[in-house]
Amino acid sequence: MKNRFRFMIGVYLAALLLGMITGCTKEKCVVCLPDQPPAEKEYHLIYSYGNPGYWVYTFSTKSLKVVDSVSYSGNPFDALQFTRDGKYACYSKPGVTWVTDYASGDTIAIDNDHGGPQLSISKGDRMLMVLAGSRTTVFGLPQLNILYTVPSGISAYSSCFDPTEDVAYIPIAREDSLLIVRFDSTGIHDHKIGLAGTDGTSRHGLSAAVTPDGSILLLILTDGNDSRYLQLRDTDSLRLMAEYYPSYSGPFIHPDGRRVFFFNSSRPFDYPAPWAVYVLDLKTRIIKRVVDGVDYQAFWKWPYLELSQIDFTPDGRYAFLRSGAGMSGSPPIAKLDLDTYEIVDAIYPDRGVSRAMRIYPLEINGGN
Repeated sequence: MKNRFRFMIGVYLAALLLGMITGCTKEKCVVCLPDQPPAEKEYHLIYSYGNPGYWVYTFSTKSLKVVDSVSYSGNPFDALQFTRDGKYACYSKPGVTWVTDYASGDTIAIDNDHGGPQLSISKGDRMLMVLAGSRTTVFGLPQLNILYTVPSGISAYSSCFDPTEDVAYIPIAREDSLLIVRFDSTGIHDHKIGLAGTDGTSRHGLSAAVTPDGSILLLILTDGNDSRYLQLRDTDSLRLMAEYYPSYSGPFIHPDGRRVFFFNSSRPFDYPAPWAVYVLDLKTRIIKRVVDGVDYQAFWKWPYLELSQIDFTPDGRYAFLRSGAGMSGSPPIAKLDLDTYEIVDAIYPDRGVSRAMRIYPLEINGGN
């Protein structure tokens, strides 16, 4: 028996050596071990909710366990955005915006006049744009000195910075135009362009996003009948490259810069139908439905809840899906595997109105 065992070990080592000499490939090698999936990285997911009770929880994206929790006397925040280096956390809610040193929790600056539900940070973490009620305001970071404000009375929707240039794109509510603001060494320059569909009819802006390489501007637009469209525009010329109908809520751009996620959410008391998640492949220009509410029933009995946010782990391996106001109990935050598009797990927060969710951009070394 020992001799047979030694013989088999010798055969294996000889084959392994031969493979190294001849250039063993997976297709023809009979002794190569199969690739193992990479170890899952750990990040922190920050979640704000309230009424009854106001809390901010920090969850591990890997174990989904609670890492930290803080109680507040009122709504903690409606928007959270981290600088890309993870140094600062920017928070906002109606009437107030503030910046903290994330590691220490110390408040760096606060503005008590502007605040709202949407934030965007410019390249180099130099500027913060805040959707604040009837206006959009751009601050310098981290001191929150005001650099630019959209004139009072113009109601802006979801706006964004170009990640490669100091340019902001601001859709204007009830206007068939897009406000473009450029910040450079000569000052601040703004102008508007008209928005129309491929058929020439007017479009009104709802939200904007730019791909990580700065090449494509994605706009969610509506027409006079509230039909929703998605447009792709070249950021150099602002030429209309493609238009899709219908479009859904979003866009949420994957870290790979190729996939763009959207969701449609049914309103349970209007037209019950399961929600769905869609993905646009910017290379093939094809949109596919990858998840719907029926898949959610393994984790929650109610597939009709409104989705309100998608955020990604920075390595792009998982997405987390947050629903809106906590109807019928406390809806889970679903963990979506982006290789298989299967919901693989869920976070079960306490009952309350979901406010905001954001994943910290740096990997947590050492785990919890």
